Amino acid sequence: MTSVLAVFALLAGRFLGWVWMDPFMGVVGSAVIGRWAYSLLRDTGRMLLDVTADHDLSEKIRALIESDTRDRVSDLHVWRVGPCHYAAILSVSSDQKSPPKAYKAKLEHLRELCRITVEVNPHSAEP
Repeated sequence: MTSVLAVFALLAGRFLGWVWMDPFMGVVGSAVIGRWAYSLLRDTGRMLLDVTADHDLSEKIRALIESDTRDRVSDLHVWRVGPCHYAAILSVSSDQKSPPKAYKAKLEHLRELCRITVEVNPHSAEP
């Protein structure tokens, strides 16, 4: 975009005598680049600070794991790893001796989850 503006300004200065177009298009080009830089910083900042985490997905995960009354999610962290792709780490407190694979199976139909790590602790290990 800025290259097109620069070429337009040079042609307007050459053929129409508008010498003011070159510095004017420089200012317009800097505004275009400034706007792009601002949106890039805003979007990457949100991603780095986990602002874009899907709260509905967190609630779905918690509800699926806690559907058995003996299981409780004691810690849950969900973050974006790509467009519409999320990773989750969760700690489950349970009095059952179910392996992490059993809890992962409860979540496998959530297609937006591409990486899941489950830690299972007995209820007595909670403070």
